[in-house]
Amino acid sequence: IAFAGDSAGGGLALSTLLAVRDEGLPAPACGVCLSALTDLTHSGASVSERAHRDPFVTPQGSHNYALRYLGPDGDPRDPRASPLFGRFDNLPPVLVMVGSEEVLYDDSVRVAEKLKAAGNAGRFEEWPEMTHVWPSFYDQFPEAKDGVARAAAFIRTFIPGREAV
Repeated sequence: IAFAGDSAGGGLALSTLLAVRDEGLPAPACGVCLSALTDLTHSGASVSERAHRDPFVTPQGSHNYALRYLGPDGDPRDPRASPLFGRFDNLPPVLVMVGSEEVLYDDSVRVAEKLKAAGNAGRFEEWPEMTHVWPSFYDQFPEAKDGVARAAAFIRTFIPGREAV
């Protein structure tokens, strides 16, 4: 099993990895976080610095999403909602992929730094000139196909003999 997701789904995949570890459940083989929303406080500098470069995510839109997701009493620093604020020890290998033009760029960079500091066997990939969830444009440009292929290859490293679906 691999846990993977993009955008909010990438944050949910990472939060689930933290919860599985915390509950003592069997870990999946690996995880993939693509353009992941991991910080509902929006404290990364890229939120404002890259706002004019990301055509898909706006600081205000992401903030509004966070408020709806958290509800009136939710804590944006709770690792179940913002996995950036969790512990990163004893997680399966995680691939973190992010486009250089993303509002959420710093979410991925900071997660990758925490994973590395915890000795995680995964890796970080910054994709130059790519925007939020660029692999979802699979049929429109080659970088999207390359991103999907890289994620699939990472998963196959930890789940050999399986073809990506």
